[in-house]
Amino acid sequence: MQEKLKRLDKLLSILVSEVKKLKQENVLLKKQVEAMEKENEKLRRGTIKLREFEEWRRMVKKRISKICLRIDKITDLEDNLFSDYET
Repeated sequence: MQEKLKRLDKLLSILVSEVKKLKQENVLLKKQVEAMEKENEKLRRGTIKLREFEEWRRMVKKRISKICLRIDKITDLEDNLFSDYET
């Protein structure tokens, strides 16, 4: 009976030490999850900013393209206006 109690006590101490290890590991894993969540949030914000930048870039490109078309039209008109005065 004494041996069984000693064995049970030994198993109980092993169990307690394993529980402590698991609690420590759990704390570390929670910190890792929090860090990953923060990184994920940064990536989401970065993705949103990237989309906004790309939309802004498309809009600017479209405006520049329109300005270039206007310049081409004006240049063509100028060529026609002054073609009579060339010697």
